[in-house]
Amino acid sequence: MQATLSRNQFQRRAIWLIVAVLVLRVAYAFFLPGNLVGDEAYYWHWGQSPALGYFSKPPFIAWLYAAIDALAPSSVFAIRVASALLGAGSLFFLFFLTQDLFDARTGWCATLIAVCAPAITLLSFVLTIDAPLVFFWSAALFLTWRITQGQARWGDWVCLFFVLALGHLTKQMMLVFPVLVVAYVASVQAKRHFLTQSRFWLVLLGSYTSLAAPLIWNARNDWITFEHSAHHFDVEDQPSLSALLAERAETFVTFFASQVGMLSPVFGVALFFVVWNALFRYRRLPAQVRFCVIFSAVPLLGIALLALRQEINANWPAVFYVSGFALLAAWYTGNFTCTWLSEKLRGLFRYGVIGGIALSGFLLFGHLVFDAMGKRGHKADPMRRFYGHSELALAVNRTVSERTTEGESPAFLAVLGHRDLASFLAFGADHEVPIFLWDASPVLDSQYEVWPNPVESGFTGEDGLIIAPFEGISPMFKGAFGSVEKVGEFFVDYRWDRQQKFHVFAASGLRDWPKQPKAASSAQ
Repeated sequence: MQATLSRNQFQRRAIWLIVAVLVLRVAYAFFLPGNLVGDEAYYWHWGQSPALGYFSKPPFIAWLYAAIDALAPSSVFAIRVASALLGAGSLFFLFFLTQDLFDARTGWCATLIAVCAPAITLLSFVLTIDAPLVFFWSAALFLTWRITQGQARWGDWVCLFFVLALGHLTKQMMLVFPVLVVAYVASVQAKRHFLTQSRFWLVLLGSYTSLAAPLIWNARNDWITFEHSAHHFDVEDQPSLSALLAERAETFVTFFASQVGMLSPVFGVALFFVVWNALFRYRRLPAQVRFCVIFSAVPLLGIALLALRQEINANWPAVFYVSGFALLAAWYTGNFTCTWLSEKLRGLFRYGVIGGIALSGFLLFGHLVFDAMGKRGHKADPMRRFYGHSELALAVNRTVSERTTEGESPAFLAVLGHRDLASFLAFGADHEVPIFLWDASPVLDSQYEVWPNPVESGFTGEDGLIIAPFEGISPMFKGAFGSVEKVGEFFVDYRWDRQQKFHVFAASGLRDWPKQPKAASSAQ
């Protein structure tokens, strides 16, 4: 990279890069929007019933989907554009944060690293909770650095308050941000005076008041979000010590392999070396490097230790890479010396860019190759999770239309199986028939068990249709109706080598809705 360019030139480079990437992502979404994945359809369905809280997450993602749907009803393209805009916003905050921490050249480098990361590419296409979370986290980092540098006005404090508050309403991971801020300020002597400022604590602690909404909702619903979150930390028993150690080793290696792949091999390996080297030298580092370490290396170390205990979701550490990108860029530009890596390795930067672009390109366009080969949905096809859902919805829409034409219009649809099936059918429905999910699981698995069931919704005595990916229906569920009769079946192509068979049953005279062994209140 050219070090002779001016600050303004690097700024223009970064801004044009972000704008160009945004335009390309929007264009891609326009021509190849694809289907929604399961979580997207699930959150979209949440947005159809705005509430103060939901089964597994705080409510912001549902509110966001509700807003998108109000502007463009049931539009995959609109959802993709929202994700792309959040991704672009995150990149802007990353650039200006890194520029303030180090210099504009390093900011440009950090932006380029992030643009090339496959995880960021996916994050800017699929609208799950991580897209708004990374956006709020990036904005909070930028504002926090400005404030702790003494450059902030009252507006920055107010913005930080709202960014944190919305972040808390997006995902539980944001709850650790104020804690990390306190850790950073306490560890740098020149910043400790913030600990005596009332506005500092008012903003950090006050941001948690946004949690009043989901807390009220959980109090009315048996604290189901807390119970669900606790299950993330369950550990399976192993028959022997050797099996336990083997399972832990596999989990640990799998976690790091997934992270390196998400960041691209060159940048992924280099980032871990850089941030942990900085962690071990923390007391001898300047304030801006300590800032990056507190918000990357420290929580990443916690995640790594947790990976020794249990399986880790690949997206959990996503926000910790924002400041990690800034520190990695500082090493590449010579603003930070990593004693674990030779300076000669900085020359690998171009290969990191090439590798990241190649992997990101494969994520977006690899499915076209598999389509051309006649192996759509192959296990190596990066888009295999997106297939079949619109076909499923179309098949059910036809079934409902045919039954209505024959004078047997169903009052409701009962879907058996995974929550994704109900979500896809809800998103793709071209009818007004309400959709309910029944799952024989001994625990609550989704929002569908929290929402009112057909009986509570006033459908007692009504006739409905049952859609199931299997033919054998539980006798307990059959007994909830006067009669259940199979009336059809259809196939959905999910992969080149797999068709999923679905069965359609006509259910008459709803008597009751079988209760799960453990049920939450349906109050909203």
